[in-house]
Amino acid sequence: MRKVTFLDVDGVLNNVKTKERYNGKLGATAFQLIGFDPKNVAAFNAFQRVANTQIVVSSSWRCGRSVEELREILRDAGVVGEVIDKTGHALSRRRGFEIQDWLDANPVDGFVILDDSDDMEHLLPKLVRTSWAKGMLKKHVPLALKVLAEPVINR
Repeated sequence: MRKVTFLDVDGVLNNVKTKERYNGKLGATAFQLIGFDPKNVAAFNAFQRVANTQIVVSSSWRCGRSVEELREILRDAGVVGEVIDKTGHALSRRRGFEIQDWLDANPVDGFVILDDSDDMEHLLPKLVRTSWAKGMLKKHVPLALKVLAEPVINR
């Protein structure tokens, strides 16, 4: 069985209080958190140790980075799991459609979306929404496992 986690970084693996907070620019296209919060990473890893999903990066961190670079960044942060790909990126498309494009090209048996944003369109039932302020917490783990176990949504 192939199971996938579509992973956002900002607001999932870090939060507003992450030690390395901002990339130095607060412009509309440059604003993002940098770094990882150990508590958020630990919560994700608790999920991964049970779910053992492959990771597809759907975060804005995918822009301008290769899959290999993303794999190294997440590995160095202590994130458990194999990064296998990243979703496409089109400024005119919402993230849910980018995820659906990936799913259309790569069938899976189960998936969950971990993100602090709700721009998932018809995939909203597969979203476990975290908080930009707090990131992924232990309380999200059972919900993520439940969503992962639910049937794959067909368009």
